[in-house]
Order: sequence, then structure tokens, then C-alpha cells
Amino acid sequence: MVQRYIRMWGSEPATITTHSTTVTTHSTTVTAHSTTVTTHSTTVAAHSTTVTALLGMYGFFFWGIYVVFLVYRTFFLAASSESSLAPAAVHTDSGSETVEAPEVAAFSSSCIAVRP
Repeated sequence: MVQRYIRMWGSEPATITTHSTTVTTHSTTVTAHSTTVTTHSTTVAAHSTTVTALLGMYGFFFWGIYVVFLVYRTFFLAASSESSLAPAAVHTDSGSETVEAPEVAAFSSSCIAVRP
């Protein structure tokens, strides 16, 4: 169509030139937008890597606190409460004394006795 017009009239019309400039400008805009999207994608990937690193660091930190708590509970609290591990004497209604394990004695002392 353009070639036929140029052959007939000898020059390219101004609207075709304007349209060509508009298409070139649009192409430049699309390229710039594509570059922006690529930059954004790179930024998101870097942010994702940063978040993963932070989660790993904080996860390691909190697991370390938990392990320290377990060691403390296992060794230090057990050593300080070793005297309470001795069997407890429990007095019964009949006047006799029985010896129970510390867990049973602790449970028995925490229960409320209901008598008829």
C-alpha cells in the first residue's frame, strides 16, 4: 500500500511518517518497560535470598536457645532437685507409714481428698 502510494505520488505521506515515529516510540517504551520488569525480578530474587538467609539465621539462633534450655533442664535442674527425689513417707488413715516414689507423692499431695 505504501509502495503504491509512493509510486503514484512520489513521496511518503506525513501520516505514515508520524505513525512510524509513534511505533518506534512505543517500541522504545516497551523495551524500557521490559528492562524495568527485569530489574524488578532481580530485586525480588535478591530480596528472597535475603529473607531466606535471615530465616536461617534466626532459626539457628532459636534452636540454639532451645538446646541450651534442654541442657540446663536436664543437668542443672536435675542436680538441684536431687534431694527431692528421695521417696516420700505418706501417712495413711490406719496410722501405718508407706513409702512411695516421688512422682506418686507429688501427685498425691496435689490431689484434694474427698471423704464421705
